[in-house]
Amino acid sequence: MTVDRKGLSFDDECSDSDTQTQFNAFYQIALDLLNKFYPERPITVTSRDPDYVTAGIKAKLRRKNRLMRRGRVEEAGALAQRIGKEIIRRSKTRLSRLNPKTGTKDLWAAVRQLTGRRQEVGRVDGVSADSLNDHYARISTDASYCAPPRKLTAGNRCTDVVTEWRMFMILDKLRTTATGPDQLPAWFLRLCAPIFCKPLARLFNHVYSYRHSATPVEASFDMSRA
Repeated sequence: MTVDRKGLSFDDECSDSDTQTQFNAFYQIALDLLNKFYPERPITVTSRDPDYVTAGIKAKLRRKNRLMRRGRVEEAGALAQRIGKEIIRRSKTRLSRLNPKTGTKDLWAAVRQLTGRRQEVGRVDGVSADSLNDHYARISTDASYCAPPRKLTAGNRCTDVVTEWRMFMILDKLRTTATGPDQLPAWFLRLCAPIFCKPLARLFNHVYSYRHSATPVEASFDMSRA
């Protein structure tokens, strides 16, 4: 991914605005980069596909087929090796959760599921991705929360709690997790760590400075989007 840094305005825009506006400006630029270089494409995964087939693997398979049709055999072969390693990793993860001594039935069920023979798709009536998201959002929100009283302090407001290098190391070592409400996947944050470390460090230090002032922290920090 090649980014024209002249087109980025992390440091120039909203430098004197509140924290919420600065976070919104950062997310807008980050999402624009994500949509520009990695636009979303519809990938259909049905119950007929083996358990190890994910949307990512299916996208790589489509790309490999396109490369083969264009005669780029070497690139297609390299991509096929990556696909094979990812399938092996997912299969190992699926089988490692089973005990062959006590769970023979579950072991063979997993083998049939991975090989695509008599695959069974577990479903729970009334449970969907949206209902699970609503449930965990509800139990993670304290409706009776009251903000503590603000306190004054004589601390140094100019001290940077997070440096650019520290923020780069944090982003560069992010573990693969589910995408949060900011819609920025972990792999994208790792990839853009050299670009995002400076504005994010500035934003975190800006939020921290509110702890030493009489100004409340904005909703962006309360929602833990950062």
